[in-house]
This record gives sequence, structure tokens and C-alpha cells, in this order.
Amino acid sequence: MRRMRAAVLIGTFAALAMAGPALGEGITNAGDDLRTGWYPGEPSLTPELVSGGTFGQLWSAPVEGQVYAQPLLDNGTLVVATEDNKVYGLNPATGALKWSEPLDLGTPWSASDIGCGDLTPTIGVTATPVIDPATHVAYMTHKTYASGTSGAARWYMDAVSVTTGAEEPGFPVQLSGTAQNAPGQTFKPTTQLQRPVCCCWKGSSMRRSAPRATSRRGRAGCSAWPPAVL
Repeated sequence: MRRMRAAVLIGTFAALAMAGPALGEGITNAGDDLRTGWYPGEPSLTPELVSGGTFGQLWSAPVEGQVYAQPLLDNGTLVVATEDNKVYGLNPATGALKWSEPLDLGTPWSASDIGCGDLTPTIGVTATPVIDPATHVAYMTHKTYASGTSGAARWYMDAVSVTTGAEEPGFPVQLSGTAQNAPGQTFKPTTQLQRPVCCCWKGSSMRRSAPRATSRRGRAGCSAWPPAVL
């Protein structure tokens, strides 16, 4: 059984849990696709409140795996994805699980397979997802094995209902192929890591990837789903 790691997810003030719609196309790292860090739906967050002695942590919740992706709030649900390929839908005011169970995306990939120590011990969902506020679907990527629990890796894009925690029809989608602007360059999932956050653009969810620390030479890439946008 994997060790449960407690991630302290700070709810701050209950009134702040009901954030308004994002300014950019999607809800993602730093608020929206513009990365401004501005959350316009928090009128009660004032300097007086923060310094008044009542502002602080509301709760903490145990999750399986490290949390590198920023938790995202949409439609009254806090979405948390971990490096153990687990996705949680939590109550933003209490930290209680809202979904019937966490979504299991499969076996996370072990960083020791290529001797890379920059992110250990497992790699699952690393990049912050993006949520389409119109459909309440969270798009994210995860790393796993092509087969079993060792060997070559694969990357997948997931589309998860924020309301139910279920994978949307047609997902997950395997990420593979060659670059349109450099046909000789092929995506190599075993040595690639996606750290940059996901975003929405013209109705598609987009991701970027780059070589891991052990790759002395490599190329970064960008992909989108649906792919026709590129």
C-alpha cells in the first residue's frame, strides 16, 4: 500500500471559497490563462482581514502522493491531482471528499527508472490542469507505463468531470506523434516531463513538455486536443 502523504490545502477564509469566473478562457495556475494571479471573486479579501487575526488555515486533507499541480476551484469543487495519479474532488470549505471516490489514473511512473532525482519517487500528474468553466471539465496529463509497472512510459491527456469525478467519454487520449514543424522529431514519452501548466485556447486544451534532467540533449514540444487547432 502506498504511503499516504498529508497535503495541507489551505482554504483560508470560507467566503473566499466561492470564487467568481476566471478572466481567461480556462481556470488554471495563477487564476486563468493570463497567469495574472488575480481572483476577482474575492471582494472580502482585504488587508484588514488578512491582518485582523482571524485569517488562516481552515482545514487539511490527506491525499495519496505529492501535490505539485496547483489545486483548482470550479463550481463549488476543489480539484486536487497528485504524483501518484490520483485526482480528488474536495469541498472547499471543509476538505471533505465530494466525489464517491478519488479518480485513479493508473500506475504512476517511477523516476528511478532513468535515474532522475529532480522529482521523486513517482511521477503522475505534475502540471497544473486547466478547467473549462463552460463545461466544468478539468483537462490534465499524467505519466504511466506502456505496460505493467516498469519499462517504457506513456503520457495521456485526461478530461475529468468536476461534478462527478468521472473521465469524460473518449478519454484518456494517448499523447504521441511527430512535430508538424519538424517531422523528424518524435515525442519520446519516457524521457519527457510536463511541468508547464495546461491552458485553453480556441476551444482546445494545450500542453507543453520538455526533456527530463537526465537528458543531455532534447527538444521541448507543444500539443493540443482536439489536435486540429494546430
